[in-house]
Amino acid sequence: MEEKETISFAEKVHSVRWLWITLAVVVLVGTVSALVYFGIFNRYDSFSVVSSADLGGRDGSFIEFEGALLSYSRDGATLSDYDGNLIWTETYDMQTPVAVVSEGELLIYDKTGNGLVVMTRAGEQGAISTTLPVVRADISDNGVVAVLMQDRDTGYINVYQADGGLMASGQVHLKNTGYPISLAISPDGQRLLVSMICVSEGTVAAQLSFYDFGDLGSTQKDNIIASFNYVGSVFPEVGFFADGSAIAFGTREIIIYSGGKKPESSARISASSEIGSVFKNRKGFAVINKAGEDKNTLTVYDHKGHVKFEKTVRLDYNKAQYISNGDILIANGDQVILYNGHGIRRFHHTFSDGFVALMPSGGLRDYVLVEGKKCSRIKLR
Repeated sequence: MEEKETISFAEKVHSVRWLWITLAVVVLVGTVSALVYFGIFNRYDSFSVVSSADLGGRDGSFIEFEGALLSYSRDGATLSDYDGNLIWTETYDMQTPVAVVSEGELLIYDKTGNGLVVMTRAGEQGAISTTLPVVRADISDNGVVAVLMQDRDTGYINVYQADGGLMASGQVHLKNTGYPISLAISPDGQRLLVSMICVSEGTVAAQLSFYDFGDLGSTQKDNIIASFNYVGSVFPEVGFFADGSAIAFGTREIIIYSGGKKPESSARISASSEIGSVFKNRKGFAVINKAGEDKNTLTVYDHKGHVKFEKTVRLDYNKAQYISNGDILIANGDQVILYNGHGIRRFHHTFSDGFVALMPSGGLRDYVLVEGKKCSRIKLR
């Protein structure tokens, strides 16, 4: 009779474990190879020009909007594709125009002035005129506009539909509740976060209030569904993430709030020194702090406050921002550093003809460069 080889249970487990380890190593090596192949970890310090278009007499500020190039100045805004073909031109009269971009919506308002214009890729959608100077404004993904205005010791907050129709309005008096210094509207246009500064008997405090314009807020006094007070703090910047959670940037701390039925503090990040610069996109935020002479620390977080990476930046920057593919751009005049979402310094270059803007245009190495009076499609190398 033929004898069968007997394999113990322990030996079987050992064999299966080694099989899984081997497969995991193969997958890991394959993944790393793919990442390298597709340029995730590649670094570049130069570029080649694929094509260029003359910007003519366009001046002012340049930003990306809906995969196209937007320029805006005191007398109007122009949107064109990256090859210079005109999409639209809209005129207005503003002394200090500020642009705010959400998903598919564009708001340009006159800071300390009275005019606001709502636009999409199709052109102007509506215009708003206020009777008091505008301090701050924001726009949701569906075109709802929140406006903070001021008149001496009284702050006024109005919420408008995209066509200019008034949805809600209110007053905040310094003597009673504090003075509003910043606001943000949620992506769906249902919630408003207002940051106020309060001074009582020489003590400074901050108040952060959430307003809801849906069914939940309709049952609450003044539509306020949550309010938080912080003694000794000031929060000059607030915002929302894509999932409806919110963030407040203070001078020495950052607080994240959940986006549930009732907002609650879900993360609190304290700084050992005064926060230098902060900026965000729809999925996360970044903080830059001074770390010594000619040296800064860049810390990047996800929208829940988890650290993604930290880098030392040896550049005395004057511009720091996210661009639409999630890259982080840090610049000082013509010197530009670009980090990807993995913390890899993808690009470092000093331009020679007046750097204005850099924005992605498809492939991992494909970008659009605005330099001087030209808009160029470039490929990093």
